Amino acid sequence: MHPTLSRHLKVEAVRQIESEGRAAGSDNIDARLANDDASFQQKLFTRSDYLAELLGIHRAHEQLAGKIKLTGLLACFLCIGLGFFAAGNAFNNQDSATVNFYWLVLVLTGFNLLSMLVWFGVMMANYQTDPIHHGLNVSRSGFMFSALRWILSLTISGDEAQAQKTTFSAWNRLYSNSGLAVWAVSRTSHLLWLCYLGGGLGMVLVMLSVREYNFGWATTILDAGTFIDLTQWLAALPNLLGWSVPSREMVAASRLDSLADNWQSLDAQAVEVFRSSWATLLLSSLVLYGIVPRLLLLLFCHWKVKQAILSYQADYSHPYFLDLQQRLVPVTRSLGVVDPDEQQPLISEQVPASSEAIQLPENPHYLSIELLADSSWPPTGIDPKTLLGDANDAESQQQALEKIEAISGNLICVVALLRSPDRGTARYLKEVKAHSPVPVYLMIFGDFPAGESVLAGGSELALDNESTAGMRLGDWHRLAEQLDISADQLLHMRRKE
Repeated sequence: MHPTLSRHLKVEAVRQIESEGRAAGSDNIDARLANDDASFQQKLFTRSDYLAELLGIHRAHEQLAGKIKLTGLLACFLCIGLGFFAAGNAFNNQDSATVNFYWLVLVLTGFNLLSMLVWFGVMMANYQTDPIHHGLNVSRSGFMFSALRWILSLTISGDEAQAQKTTFSAWNRLYSNSGLAVWAVSRTSHLLWLCYLGGGLGMVLVMLSVREYNFGWATTILDAGTFIDLTQWLAALPNLLGWSVPSREMVAASRLDSLADNWQSLDAQAVEVFRSSWATLLLSSLVLYGIVPRLLLLLFCHWKVKQAILSYQADYSHPYFLDLQQRLVPVTRSLGVVDPDEQQPLISEQVPASSEAIQLPENPHYLSIELLADSSWPPTGIDPKTLLGDANDAESQQQALEKIEAISGNLICVVALLRSPDRGTARYLKEVKAHSPVPVYLMIFGDFPAGESVLAGGSELALDNESTAGMRLGDWHRLAEQLDISADQLLHMRRKE
């Protein structure tokens, strides 16, 4: 399993365990990571690695990966065996050493071609309804996870059973939510079909090596010209590659009801050319129209799996990650006042009770967005010289953009917690980011309902996700993610009268 995917899997497994309460040992690792300078994601990975080892998830993950690999290997051998059986049965069902060429082609490549057409059809039909995952809806791949869960359940027992079940559930959720399941299932399907075709090719080579076959064709309702044209079309690519294939005359002379009479007029060398040309066409058709397309689709899906892994990002707007972020990336720096004298350092002063201490970037400048009517903004402790005004209409928004272009340090855009981030707000914040020559932070400013604990920049952020404040907070965090504003650039300040 890819190392990045493995780390995300551990994060998801730990999150699932902690959905019922803090994991044992989490307080120690949280306290240690809170003092590190790493990013939130790096801390999250370090934390999950530590807890996964402590809770047995790491060992369960290795065992699960081994069982999945073994299951896949057995499935490949099964498909190889099916290919052997199908090809051998197609030859043995013939009445004599003369076999129907198109029956063999149908058995060996027909169903494979049909399955590829179905795969393409499903992917295209669902592209509009599931553009994020680019094709196959995740629910349609659920049967494979259900089957795999049943197979693995037969081998799960003992003290580690719960850890393995948790790990598999996390694996299932991670694949489904990331769109990875789409390409992983497709990759597995193409691999199994490739094994089937490989087994069939192997059996065909064995049968042609140890026995002598004459090839022909037959039809009841189609005319001879149809089969001659079809054979020439089938032979076009092999002929282009320089392989010996039947000519139109050979195809016309190979009709089964007249094959014996036609061959009586041929010498032994001509008969050998007939057999060799048809055998080459059979093998080349299996390779070019069966194995090669499957191999290309397999490589494409493998590439898409790698892309999905590298582009995967957990939903850090989930309440679990919001709470964890406040514990792992605590904010402790005091509000600062920039002294007009540039020779003087930043002066740290105690913030009055009208606001709460939060961590601010150095040399901040504040741009409030539709906060003009809020008398509590700005709170005491913020230097008025750092205020760029309130963007509440088209004129003030344009003026603010002009001011932004001339600042240095950092820019903090202040928004109201309970205000819904509509498309106009998102569009203006994009303009702000485009015009700003300095890093842009987003500060969510507001008061929270009684009974809901929000420490502004403190160690906890425990909002009821169903409350108005909780939903709006999630909306703002999702907007920040869309604007590429990282978790480290998100600030929270409690509004107080």
